[in-house]
Amino acid sequence: EEHRNSGLVNAESSASGTTASLTVVRPADHDRLGWRVQAWLRDVDLTNTSVSINTNRASTTETNDQYAVPATGWGGNAALRGQWWFFNWEMGADARFSEGESRERYSTNLASTRTSGGRSSVAGVYVEGASRFNGWLLTAGLRVDEWETANGHLVQTGAQPLDVKYPSRSGTLPTARFGARYMFSDTFY
Repeated sequence: EEHRNSGLVNAESSASGTTASLTVVRPADHDRLGWRVQAWLRDVDLTNTSVSINTNRASTTETNDQYAVPATGWGGNAALRGQWWFFNWEMGADARFSEGESRERYSTNLASTRTSGGRSSVAGVYVEGASRFNGWLLTAGLRVDEWETANGHLVQTGAQPLDVKYPSRSGTLPTARFGARYMFSDTFY
C-alpha cells in the first residue's frame, strides 16, 4: 500500500497490490536431470488525481480523476536441465497473461468519463545450451513465442464521445541467438 500527496490541494495518488510467487527446483548434476517450476501472480490497483493551478496560484482545480486502474498479471514456467562434462542445456516453456483497465473522470467539473483497457498474453517454448572448452564459452538458443492482444477498448463520454473496440491481434515470433567468448587470461576475455 502506498499513498502520496504532491503538495497541491486535491492532487493525490495511491497504489495497492499483492504479489505472490512460488519456485520449486532440483539442480542438475552429472548424474541426473534437473528441473524448475515457477508460478507467479500480481494484482494491483492505482488511483491518481491531477489538478491545474488557478491563475492567482491560490487554489487548484481537479482536471483528471483516475479513480480505479486495476490490473492483474499471472504466469509460470517449467524447465528441464541437463549437464555433461563440457555442455549444459535447458529446454522449457513459459507463459504470461495480463489484463487491466483505466477508469477516469476528466474535463471541466470532471463531467466526462473514460474507460480503456484490454488483455495480452505471450507463451513460448525454448531450448538453449552452453559449452566450455579450451578457454571458449559458446552459447546458443532457439525460442518460439505465440502472442495475442485482445479486448482492447476505449469508451469515452462528454464533449468527445467515443466507443472504440480494437481488433484482436496475434502472431508467432521465432528468435535465435548465438554467443562466443574466449578467455585470453584470468582477467581478460
